[in-house]
Amino acid sequence: MHQWVKDYLQGLSSTASSLIQPYCYSVQPVIEKLSDVQLVETVVPNYVEGYAGKVDLVARYQGVPCTIEWTTAEEPKLRVEKLYDKPLQLVAYGGAINRCYGETLFGNKIVNALIVVALPDEDAEIFVLEREQLLEYWQKWLKRLKFFGEKAA
Repeated sequence: MHQWVKDYLQGLSSTASSLIQPYCYSVQPVIEKLSDVQLVETVVPNYVEGYAGKVDLVARYQGVPCTIEWTTAEEPKLRVEKLYDKPLQLVAYGGAINRCYGETLFGNKIVNALIVVALPDEDAEIFVLEREQLLEYWQKWLKRLKFFGEKAA
């Protein structure tokens, strides 16, 4: 699905295989609310905290600059807690984007994020994470990063 979204947003051939087609239909309403696409499947380094990752998407969603993570599931998650490490992954990308690009993408640092859960045969589930929530996840991410850094040392 990631490749289909990337191709679609870049105006390339966006024919979905029958395997991912239900998920593509699921995220279509979200894609229609995107604008000002900045990064698609882009590696972003964070030299300050010492990690890198590949962000799914940085764009405006309903006019708000966001870091966006796509994922799939067979049934709705209903609560952000059921997304396991997705919020930490997303905040890590956001941190790297803000460290790497600063305010050059939208004129400000990105302080909003979306996790879009594509579901077969229904509209995608959208989890909006705003600044306060992202700051909490950022602290958890830094603790995890420190823990793994200590284990590797």
